[in-house]
Amino acid sequence: MTLELDWQNIFAECRANIQKAIEPCLKPCDEPQPDLGIGAGGDLMKPVDLASESAIIETLKKHEVSFTLISEETGVKKFGAASEGCYIITDPIDGTTNLTRRLPFYCTSIAVSSTPYLKGVYAGMVADLVHDQTFMAFTGRGAFCNRKHIQTSNIKRLEEACVGLDLGAYKTGLDLDCKKIIQNIKHTRHFGANA
Repeated sequence: MTLELDWQNIFAECRANIQKAIEPCLKPCDEPQPDLGIGAGGDLMKPVDLASESAIIETLKKHEVSFTLISEETGVKKFGAASEGCYIITDPIDGTTNLTRRLPFYCTSIAVSSTPYLKGVYAGMVADLVHDQTFMAFTGRGAFCNRKHIQTSNIKRLEEACVGLDLGAYKTGLDLDCKKIIQNIKHTRHFGANA
């Protein structure tokens, strides 16, 4: 049943409900935001993270989806009798630090998988909550931006590429030897929200 759901419309509704849910959290961004503990992903949770996660859960429940939620915020939770057949993997707000500092780069990411692993993903959405862009992809149907079909760049040479690069991994102690790559690309960019 889960594979047959209209994920395109469910994702669009999730995005709209997230926008409504986080609106009250955006107004006090000029004031320090309360920390709500460490989330399952290891980052500090803010009210906006939980508001977004709640909007996702309530939207899926409205559509009578049985699912296991795997969230960066609250970890693993089961909803419905057949929750083992559908795994919702989400970062409710990717770029919380940006949002709370009024940097215009944050989004929501949701993946739908038939297994608890990424290899089972068959539908996904990244909703840019600032620039009014919603990216969706579906196995066998391709990728879309605001419901228009998109495709990858035709650039084949690294020397012509503009590459997104997040150096935050250095803080975790990863040994990233990317000097050769950086020397050979045209430009690097990192706009804040990895999704």
